[in-house]
Parts: sequence; structure tokens; C-alpha cells
Amino acid sequence: LYCSIHSQKKTSLEEMKKYRQLKALIAYGRKHRLDTILAKREHEKRTASTSKTPNKGKTYKCHHQEDGVRCFSTCVPLTKFCIRHILRDKRQVLFRACGAPFNNTTCNNPVLVTVQDEHCVFHSTFQSVLEREKQQAAEEAMKQETPEVKSAEMDEGKSEEVDIMNEESEVKKEENIDEVKKEGIHLDEVKEENVKDKKEVKEEVEVKDERVLNENETRIDKVEEEALKEGKVEKETVEEEIVEETVEGPISL
Repeated sequence: LYCSIHSQKKTSLEEMKKYRQLKALIAYGRKHRLDTILAKREHEKRTASTSKTPNKGKTYKCHHQEDGVRCFSTCVPLTKFCIRHILRDKRQVLFRACGAPFNNTTCNNPVLVTVQDEHCVFHSTFQSVLEREKQQAAEEAMKQETPEVKSAEMDEGKSEEVDIMNEESEVKKEENIDEVKKEGIHLDEVKEENVKDKKEVKEEVEVKDERVLNENETRIDKVEEEALKEGKVEKETVEEEIVEETVEGPISL
């Protein structure tokens, strides 16, 4: 089946506007009235100057026939078919079918293989009628929904949100309890470490006190011994002096 833009129905004003724009773009590069005559004369002059025998501009018509009616469009160069029926040529490699869905079939408009567009001009630049009908039907179905169904859906959504919030709050509570337990265990460990530190400090202080007491006792003993020694020496010196005085007294007499 052949799909043409001109044969398709235009159901809205936007489609008519886009169709007119497309026709204007197609006719933009064509020459009209006096310009066509001048262009033809220039072409004849060029062909006459380049070749001895002027080119008569012979064109070949398309070989495609449908129901006994032949297509009279000009052929693509070096082929036997026009641009519409070029896909009938099984040897050609430059064109492929559009393939866009259209009226339970696929569009067979030829598209160049080298072009990046996947579809033909109509299906790549303008939205198809089927897609618009589907969108309109979906919008009408959405509008025709009863408010009861919407309220039920809203209630279901709210109940689901409440359940999710409750689950999240329970999970947070459990996490907080676990954190408190961990913090309590950590505090107990800190208290035990503080008690151990206090005990160690006390033991160190007691050891230091004992050392100081022992040192003081040893110092006191040394001082007493030295004092006793000095006292003995003084007694001996006094006795010697008394003896000397007693000895010297009668001698002097």
C-alpha cells in the first residue's frame, strides 16, 4: 500500500497549517512564470556551447503499473522507477521503507539509507493522526473517572503513606534504643576505667609516701648519730682540758 501525505485526512487546524507549511517548503525552490522561461533558455545555451549536438532532455517514465494503470512520473536516474515506486526495484540499495505504523499497516514511503531520520518527512516532523486519537481518548477516559474512584485511590495512597511513616518511626525508635544501649555500655566502660585509674593513682601516692617516710627516718637517724658523735667528742675535749688545768696548776705553784 502506498501512503501519501496528500491523500491523508486532516482532522484539525494544526494539521492543515503544518500541511500548508510543508507544501510551501516544497515549492520554495521552484521557479515560476518568467523565471522558468529564462532558466530554460540559459540551460539550452549551456548545452549548445558544451556539446555539438544539443541535448533534447529526453526523460523516461516509471515502469510501475497498478490495475492496468501506468505511473507517468519521471524515473530516478539510472533506474526504471520513480521516487514513489523506487522500492519496487529489488537491486537498489539507496532507499528503504519508512516503517511507521499507519492504519493497521506500515508506511512504505521511501527514505534514504544515508539520512539519520528513521521515518519519512511526514512521520518524522508531524504527529500521526492515530497517536493524537489515542491521546485524546486517554484524556477523555481520565476526565470521565468518577470522584469516588479518585477518593478511594487517594485514601489508599494516604493509608500506604501512613503505614510507611509508622514503619519508619518504629525503625527509628529501635535505632535510638540501640544507640542508648551502646552509649550505656560505653559509659560503664568509662566508669570502670576511671575507677582503675583512681586506684592506680592512690597506689602510686602511697608508694611515694612510704618512700618519703623511709627517707626522712634514715635522715633523722643519720642526724642523731652525727649529733651523738659530736656530743662524745665535746665531752672528751672538756675532760682533757680539765685534766690539763689540774696538771698545770700544781706545777706552777
